[in-house]
Amino acid sequence: MLDLPQGNQLHTLQFAKLVRNAHETERRLPIVAMDAYKVTEATDFLLNKSSGRYSHHFILVEIGDEPPIYARVDFQGHNSFRGDPIAHSITLSDDRASLTPGTTSFAGVSNSSPGGPTLDAFATLLEIMHRRTPRYDVLSRNCLWLTESILYATGRRYAEHWRAERVAPLGLQRYIDGVIKATRAVAEIYTDNHPAKSVLLDAGLKVVRGLQWFFTHPAGNSRIRYPDEEIQEILEEWENEKNF
Repeated sequence: MLDLPQGNQLHTLQFAKLVRNAHETERRLPIVAMDAYKVTEATDFLLNKSSGRYSHHFILVEIGDEPPIYARVDFQGHNSFRGDPIAHSITLSDDRASLTPGTTSFAGVSNSSPGGPTLDAFATLLEIMHRRTPRYDVLSRNCLWLTESILYATGRRYAEHWRAERVAPLGLQRYIDGVIKATRAVAEIYTDNHPAKSVLLDAGLKVVRGLQWFFTHPAGNSRIRYPDEEIQEILEEWENEKNF
């Protein structure tokens, strides 16, 4: 059984260090499912403040242990967390429901067979995402950005593995298959693949990302990237790391 603290929030770097110090058999435990969630509870502050347009997003993974362990990954916002200015947190539990109250899953992948990401590889991805986060930005590097980056990168890297069991919804499947780009995938997922709405949202996202890219380009590595450029760079960094 994986011996990691449950219930309390850890910084993702603290979690990665614990994984590195774990026994090899634990580091090789499979990630059998990964899902993106959003807060849907009617009393949520952000949901009410934005008239239902925006809410907090996070990743939930299932670690194939006995019994299964679930890990929730959040971007906490502007404030520092556990002494780190980049507030990426992870919470572990053997009870999925305790990590997802008042929320809904809107995209995900799963496969319980061998061949997918290991716990070690997942820890590496969290380290990469921390390095790629110069700060919290409510309009770009936020909880949705972290959620999508983790899901899309994991989906692409292990595409064949996930295809063998579950990739949902269709927009995520089309992205993993390389049929559409990331902004189109976001548009299809958030509009339930509505033809007209997804086209309009895709166009709007491209304009926003284009402006962000243009105005932050002088910042070098800290610049805001187009989503497909971001995912490609994440995959290249991940590929260069040695994992079980």
